Amino acid sequence: MYTVYGKSDSGNCYKVKLALEQLGLPYRWVEVDSNRGETRSAEFLARNPIGKVPTLGLQERGNQALAVMEQHLGKEPFFPGPAYGIADIALFAYTHCAADGGFDLGRYPAVSAWLARVRSQPRFVPLPA
Repeated sequence: MYTVYGKSDSGNCYKVKLALEQLGLPYRWVEVDSNRGETRSAEFLARNPIGKVPTLGLQERGNQALAVMEQHLGKEPFFPGPAYGIADIALFAYTHCAADGGFDLGRYPAVSAWLARVRSQPRFVPLPA
């Protein structure tokens, strides 16, 4: 079961709630009011060092996904195989900033090497800070 830390009137939090509902996945909602500074508490920052909602409380699933990526990238340089493709673009968008969410990418050397390969592609543009 997922635990979602969110603010009910936030559009971004609504996206998570709607997706979980429509996928029929079980979850527990924990209301967090960022306007009252609740995302700046030590307890919340331990879950998400960025201090933003929504925050999904099962880093376990993220690490599982990274492990699957690691296994694949241990055999192939890119997700479609030997050549860079659309799957790499789709997966790069969030994987490249996983450390911001508290994930230790040092545990995934093949993923880290892949991130570098994607960044070295012609006409690569970074996500603005």
